[in-house]
Parts: sequence; C-alpha cells; structure tokens
Amino acid sequence: MHYLIQVNLYLIVFFAFYLVFLKKETFYQANRFYLMLSGIVSFVIPFMQTEWVKSWFVTQEVSDFIAAYDASMLDIPITPVSGSRFLSLREIILGIYALGLLAFTGLFAVNVIKTLRIVARFNPEGSQAFSFFGRIRIGRELAQYKAVLDHERVHVAQCHSFDILLFEAIAILCWVNPVAYFLKKEIKLLHEYQADEFASKNSASKAYYAALLIGQKFGISPETILVNSFFTKSLLKARIEMLGREESHKRALVKYGFVVPIFLGMMVFASASIAKSDNLKGLEKYTDEVVFEATKPKVEPRNVKEVKIDLSDYQKGGTVKSLSEEDLSFKKPELLPPPPPVEKNPTVDEVFVGVEQAPSFVGGDREMYHFLSENIVYPAPATRANVQGRVTVQFIIEKDGSVSNAKVLKGLGFGLDEESIRVVSSMPKWTPGTQNGRPVRVYYTIPIMFTLSDD
Repeated sequence: MHYLIQVNLYLIVFFAFYLVFLKKETFYQANRFYLMLSGIVSFVIPFMQTEWVKSWFVTQEVSDFIAAYDASMLDIPITPVSGSRFLSLREIILGIYALGLLAFTGLFAVNVIKTLRIVARFNPEGSQAFSFFGRIRIGRELAQYKAVLDHERVHVAQCHSFDILLFEAIAILCWVNPVAYFLKKEIKLLHEYQADEFASKNSASKAYYAALLIGQKFGISPETILVNSFFTKSLLKARIEMLGREESHKRALVKYGFVVPIFLGMMVFASASIAKSDNLKGLEKYTDEVVFEATKPKVEPRNVKEVKIDLSDYQKGGTVKSLSEEDLSFKKPELLPPPPPVEKNPTVDEVFVGVEQAPSFVGGDREMYHFLSENIVYPAPATRANVQGRVTVQFIIEKDGSVSNAKVLKGLGFGLDEESIRVVSSMPKWTPGTQNGRPVRVYYTIPIMFTLSDD
C-alpha cells in the first residue's frame, strides 16, 4: 500500500507541473514524451534507492519526519471475537482496491473487444475515420479525404495507439486517482494536436482545416474504445483553439528543466520512506492482542494502580499489574554513555536507512515485545499527570548488533521520553543488518504507546 500511495502522489505532482508550466506550450512532441515518462517514472521511483541520495542531510530529516508521522497511521487495534477477528483498515482498503482493479481490467477487456470489432467490421462506404496501430480506416464519403489521411498517418507513424494502451494500464492500476483519467484525456489531446499540426500545413490554411473539423459529421464514439478518431466531439474545441495559437518561443523549453528538482525531491522522499518500510517490515503479522504480565518487581500491592503499556503499532499490549505508587516512583534513569564520534569515512561508518537484510531482535518480534513489557516502568510524574500517548524512538543497530545513539523523535515529557530511551538503550544485541553480504550500521525506529488503564 505504501508503494501505491507513492506512485499516485508522484503522478499528481508530475501532472500538476504539466498543467502549470507546459500545457499551453505548442511543443506537442515534448509534452507527449513528458507525460509518458512521468507516468512510467512514477512507478519506478520507489525502487530507485541509491546510497548517494540516502546520505543527504535532507533525506535523513525527511526519514525522521516520516517515521514520527507514520506512527499515528498504524494505530489500528484488532480484538478477537468468538475465535475470529475483524479485518484491519489496511486489509479493507486493499480489498476494495483489488475489486476495483478487477472491475476496470474487465472493462478494458470489453473495450479491446469493441475496438477489434470496429476495425474488422469497418464499412468503407461510410463516413468514419480512425486508426489503430498500423491500420487506417477512412470512409469514402468523407470530404477532404487527403487531409484526413494525412492526419491519421501521423497517428500511425508516431505509434499513438501505444500511448493510449499505456495510459489505459496506468488508469487501471491507479483507478482511485482522478489524475489517471485526466492523463488519458490529455495524451489523446496531444495526439490530435500533433496530427492537426501536420495535416493543417498540407491544407490551404489552418482556418480551412478548422472548418473541415467543424463541417464533418461525427462517427464513432472514441471515449469508449481505443482507436485514434479524426472526429472527437469532446476534444474538438480545444483542437480548433490550438490551431490558432502562435508557436511557443524556444526559450520556453527552459521550463522542462524545472522538473529536475521535482524529480530529486521525489527521490529523497522515496529513499526516506524505505527506512520506515524496513523498520515496520513483518510487524503486522501478529494481529491478535497479546498481554505480557510483569514478573518483577514482586511487591505487596498498596494503593494499587493498574498501568498498561500498549505497543499499538505492533498490535501488541503489555500490562504491568499490581504495582503501588511507591513502586512506580520515578527515578531519572542513567543513560548509557554517548557513543564515540562517527567518523566521516562513509565506507567504514556510514549509517544506512535501508539495507538488503534488515536488523532483527534475537528471538523475533515477540521477544522484543516481551523485553519491553518486562522492563518499561511507567514514570510516577506521568501517572500523576495522567499523561498518555506515543513516544517514537530512533536508534542505530551497530555492526556488532549493539544499540546506540537512541533519541526521541516525538516525545511526551514527564519522564516518558527518558524511560523509553533507557529501555531501548538497554536492549541486548540484535542480529545486525547486512548490505552486500557485510554487517553495516542501520537506523531503526520504533513507536511505544503508553496508556494508563482506568482505576
């Protein structure tokens, strides 16, 4: 789902840039290639992970922001009921997306069949005019047969049918995104601009060619099939307006260079997002609530107050029961000494945000949940002030698996931040992450949800 969100976001940004800077220019071929490349690149950018981009300062900052923000997006509790469980919001969304994908794929198959039938059953005595890949169909009753033929030849020579199929596929995969449908219409419009530009140059004048567009009867409805039609009612006004527009000056080509910083920004976002995806990898496989009961400290309960430690982003909870206010008295934890300064040599001490093999807690996720629930103590200042919420902690898993450089990305105060750092810093050694077969230092982020139960 993260991948689909990124793809649709990139499509929106690319298309917004086109509408603002490029749509009114007469560089039809350049605009066509821009739309095609932006459609393809939007699907590729999430895979374009380079250590060079990951090492940028801005990438690290964006990664921290995403990690802190994403913690609030996965807080979806699931409670077992009669041996079954409710579907998570993520599963419902993906289910709806899959149904839409099947429906629009079926509609596309129907349109392909319609197109092939129209091409096969074409009546040469009629007044239709269209092309599909290498096939041109023009009725003999059409006036200005030569101008129409020149128009359709451009569609065939430029392989415009391929563009249509490409954007049909994009619209199917991104059916929830309205921009996908705007792209389909815009690419067809650019096809007509290209063909009209060539055909009008071979006519007596552009005005004469425009009159030809207006004067002809309309044939098939291209909105429901995949052909390039000479007569497209919904695009006619825009085609005529574009015929009367002056050609854009060559200095306007500079606008295409503005897309470079946008592309780099998308690369930064994609590289920063992979850290969050790696850190959350496999954390959703446990869907039932698991309660861990603390076995220490063992004391006689006095003035008992139940405290719940809920790792909601992991779909887990832990309950520390029967601890008195005295036992919950807060002492500022002694943090581990700061790690040695990081050397500048990236080949030795580079910290990765995403690696081929992500680091893992020894014993798996369940053992990590158990360790946290066993060791976290709700600070007394937070209990007295009834402070609850999420603390997001980022740390580094070193090459030897030790935890270092723990810091709070998003905290709550009242001792909760310090307690989170204390427990995370006291974790036993992990299985380190690896890149190209060798252990490397890796950033890791976990959110911890602190919740006080009702007395």
